[in-house]
Amino acid sequence: MSIRQVNEHSTDMCAACDTDLAYCDTIQAAEGVLYCSKECAVHDLRVKYGDKAEEVFNDVAEELIPRDIGILPHTCEWCEEEYEELVKTDLGWLCERCICAIRSRGETVKEER
Repeated sequence: MSIRQVNEHSTDMCAACDTDLAYCDTIQAAEGVLYCSKECAVHDLRVKYGDKAEEVFNDVAEELIPRDIGILPHTCEWCEEEYEELVKTDLGWLCERCICAIRSRGETVKEER
């Protein structure tokens, strides 16, 4: 799982560790709360359920793709400018301007889905 820590542009963060969920490949939802990983969810659920936290997680958790629920990155990883839409590439989340600049230098940028 690819994870990038929270920055000043973040809006959706892991409830346990403040990781920016927009940069995770998948996230976990448990009891209406979003987490970057099973480990964070179980850690957080221990407060309420103690030793049964992992069992509760296994019963209620759902794995989600952030983009599918509207959680998107907002900061280009190259120019660090904020954009409404970024493209996931083999070089990270990039704006169209940076993709064009990289390609103009003869380098390859592959879009990922």
